[in-house]
Amino acid sequence: MKTGTKSGKGFAGEVSNNLPDAPSQKQTALNSARHEASLLGMEARARQRDRRAAWRTFRHEPGRVRDLGRFFAFAYGEALPDDDAGREDFFIFAHHVARLNGEPVRNIRRHATRWCPWMGEAELAALVRRVLAHPRKWRADTLGQRLRLLDSVRTELGITTIRPINVSGDQLERRRRGRWNAKRRKQSREAYLANSLAKAEPWAAEGICRRTWERRRAKAAASPRQQKTICMVTHTCDKARPRLSPSFRSGQDDDRGLRSVPSRALPW
Repeated sequence: MKTGTKSGKGFAGEVSNNLPDAPSQKQTALNSARHEASLLGMEARARQRDRRAAWRTFRHEPGRVRDLGRFFAFAYGEALPDDDAGREDFFIFAHHVARLNGEPVRNIRRHATRWCPWMGEAELAALVRRVLAHPRKWRADTLGQRLRLLDSVRTELGITTIRPINVSGDQLERRRRGRWNAKRRKQSREAYLANSLAKAEPWAAEGICRRTWERRRAKAAASPRQQKTICMVTHTCDKARPRLSPSFRSGQDDDRGLRSVPSRALPW
């Protein structure tokens, strides 16, 4: 049996022949531009996503902080009391303040200086660590139960983000819809019906129907150009329709010796 090596370049030559060509300088620049554009698009989408997340996070907190400040000023005055009730109320307040735009620790310390001037540095630092470790959110009805907020106090202070304990959610919704409808309407339903045309019936005094009275009123209130258009349309509609000669309708010869072809019956 004859032995020997296979002629040709061998495996190395086959591998070298199957390798793709090196990208040209133009192709490299194009790939780099595409990669840069992709990175810019990813950064733009990330910024947009962050803005949306920030809007969802902070859209309710400024109003809630405002309402809590109004209630604390009404219930306690200039500052919260140095007791368990004051500490519990500021604990709730700190959770809402931490969600405001800005650094949470700075926000909590700034509002603590305003509402709890008696709180020491060690106690405030422990409160900040406790709030940041387990941030919480309160529903409107749950916070109303914690604060024991009454509807009369809520209406007097203009609070909108906390539900009172003596009014249900359906009642608040009906009240809100009533205010919205009253804002949209410039006059009440009773006043509208009292001054309506259906009640006054001015067409009855003229002895005509309502449609004729409205048509005459629209014609009187129209501009000169609109009145000219109305007159032209009325004149065109009131003109007599052209009549055909008997010879044309009967198919007889006319004066020129031409015999007209009778057509189908016309509507007039």
